[in-house]
Amino acid sequence: MNLLWKWMTWKRLAKGLFAERNSMNRLFYFLGLMLLGGCAPSVKLTTPQPLQVDIHMTLDVNQHEAATNPKNTADDDQSKVLRRRDNRSAELWGMKNDGVVVENARGYLDPVGKSGWDPAYVQRLVAEENQDRRVLYEAQARADARPVASIEAEAGRRLTQQAYVAGSTNTPPVTAKPAVQ
Repeated sequence: MNLLWKWMTWKRLAKGLFAERNSMNRLFYFLGLMLLGGCAPSVKLTTPQPLQVDIHMTLDVNQHEAATNPKNTADDDQSKVLRRRDNRSAELWGMKNDGVVVENARGYLDPVGKSGWDPAYVQRLVAEENQDRRVLYEAQARADARPVASIEAEAGRRLTQQAYVAGSTNTPPVTAKPAVQ
């Protein structure tokens, strides 16, 4: 009976599919048949070993510098000097606080023989700072059409007046000392 019922249902479905001339109805009947009979077994997507991918890549980085004129070169040199001075300013403040270095009347730093800091390190840092100050003083002298000695004297006056003195209100930032080697 069950088999007869299925046969009659399919017969009725087929008869309805071809009996009507409406193509949309035929499409729906056909899609319905495909959905009912179109269930396929599942596909296994696993592999016995992991997939391996070999990638070979080359990266080329090219930097092109724009043509510079002498004025921009001088500005670039000064900006590099200012950047270097900024990078070492915290250590110099620490040295000034400890009395290891002092400002002189010419606008440069002088090391003072105090313990607690590595003398070679202090000498190197003071020499770098004084060299950078010299570059800035010379640039200022060229710009003002004045001798370098007058620029150094002005800077010396200004820096000795601004120098940190123990117990004053001109308090420098707190810094850590580098380890003595």
